[in-house]
Order: sequence, then structure tokens, then C-alpha cells
Amino acid sequence: IPGDIYMNVIFSSIAEAIFCMITGYISNYYGDIPTFTISFFIGGVFSVLLAFVEGQSSTVVLIVLLLAKSGITVGVAMCYIATQYYFPLLKSSTFFGLLISNGKVAAILAPIEAEMPRMYP
Repeated sequence: IPGDIYMNVIFSSIAEAIFCMITGYISNYYGDIPTFTISFFIGGVFSVLLAFVEGQSSTVVLIVLLLAKSGITVGVAMCYIATQYYFPLLKSSTFFGLLISNGKVAAILAPIEAEMPRMYP
């Protein structure tokens, strides 16, 4: 995003904090599964749309980026909220440990995969 990187980070962090706080209210009103579905749909649609608005003004790019981030933020916060309903209390720490370790492995392997030459059939 063009502009001051510090203002972009501050604006993004404030938006993420707001959406993390309202996730519980959204979940209570709509339920777990509709909230997951809607949030990841919004995050996915606006993430794809972000590729097509790259040449637009910085305001359009910022709005699309914040909408994509809001969908993903609500979905990830819902993972923490819904865990208490779907997993026993004693097993939830093991579940989150497995998820976090898988995420760290993926974060380590992502730059390596990005630099690999593409294989075409």
C-alpha cells in the first residue's frame, strides 16, 4: 500500500482490534457456522479482489485490504471462540499446540516454496 508504513500498520491494527472485539457479538447473533462461512467468504472474495484493484487509488486498495483483513480476523477469532464448544477442555491446549506447530512449519516452508522453480506438466 502506498503511503506511510507506520500509519498503515496503525490503521490496520486498529481495524483488527475492532473486528476481534465484535466477533463475539456476531457469533452470538448468527451462530458459529454461519459466522465462519460469512467471514471466510468475505476474506476470500476481497483477497482475490485485491489482485484486481492494484492499479487503483490508494483509498480503494486500503478499503479492499481492510475488508479482506476483517473477514480473516473474524474467522481466526472464531476459531478461539468455537474451540470451547467443539473440543473438551483438557484436549483444547493440545489441539491449539498442533495447529500452531503446523502454522509455524508452513511459515518456514512458504519462502522456500516461493523461490522454487515452477514445474509445468
